[in-house]
Amino acid sequence: MIRFKNGAFLLAVVLISTTTASSAHTHLAQSEESLPAISLAQLKVGQEYQWDYFENGQPYSTEKYRVLNSSPDNILIEMSTRLKNETEFRVHHRLEASLTKCLAAYKSKTQYKPWRLKMYYWHQEQWNLVDGLTSTAAFEEKFNCNPHRRPFHGKRPVFATKSTVLGESSVFQFRYGRTKDRTSWYFLNGYLPGILAFKKMSEVMAPIQYEIHLKK
Repeated sequence: MIRFKNGAFLLAVVLISTTTASSAHTHLAQSEESLPAISLAQLKVGQEYQWDYFENGQPYSTEKYRVLNSSPDNILIEMSTRLKNETEFRVHHRLEASLTKCLAAYKSKTQYKPWRLKMYYWHQEQWNLVDGLTSTAAFEEKFNCNPHRRPFHGKRPVFATKSTVLGESSVFQFRYGRTKDRTSWYFLNGYLPGILAFKKMSEVMAPIQYEIHLKK
């Protein structure tokens, strides 16, 4: 039991109340701030982002996204991969997304507005549309469009300080319900806000662990 003497108890209560109110105000202010979402400035023509893929801690390939066209309604990205023992990247897909639609999907505080992107694969000397694609993961896995700090459409934001290629970094991710750590961790600040820092792709007890990390 904690004992107070000579009126110290009253002073302690006042200090604790003041501190609690201040902390609550700070937490509220932080909760009302928007999370960083991808912007057109981060997707300029010629801009490249690379991520290393790991299997049980060992790198096995590098993926590169290179921006070919940049406008609010048409972001065209060339996707290529280089295996560990290779020296050249091999282009295999193109991704066409609307940044306007991606951001608009999270504009409401309560309702998610579905959107779609297009992907093309290289075959017989031409680009062919991937039919029936409904997932936007190829874009949103790497670039955050959701600015909500509060739970949104079943997702809740989680914040942490993690070791990344940029050193100790503040990062965030979104989880569904009791979903474990298997979604993208994005940079919270710095010069790459809203960009994928890393992602664990396997269950904790899986015999093979796959991860993605931004390449320095």
